[in-house]
Amino acid sequence: MFKILTGRENVDASQLFQLVTLDRELRGHKLKIFKQPCYKNVRKYLTQRIINEWNRLTVNVVDTQSVSSFKSRLDDYWSDMGNQQA
Repeated sequence: MFKILTGRENVDASQLFQLVTLDRELRGHKLKIFKQPCYKNVRKYLTQRIINEWNRLTVNVVDTQSVSSFKSRLDDYWSDMGNQQA
């Protein structure tokens, strides 16, 4: 997801996702995705299920310069989330 939205993969993100463009809905990071209603199982299971998790990520996780930095921050985020739920 990170690689697609930041242009690091040769995939047209607009074919899969629509970024939120209204400033009032951009609490958090700038790459929030609009969750569209879907009627086909392929879209529902491949793209829609990850949108909520992606939109919950913090600015610190998403706003990175490299994939390795993103992965490291994502691991830290998940680790912190696990500790908060315990």
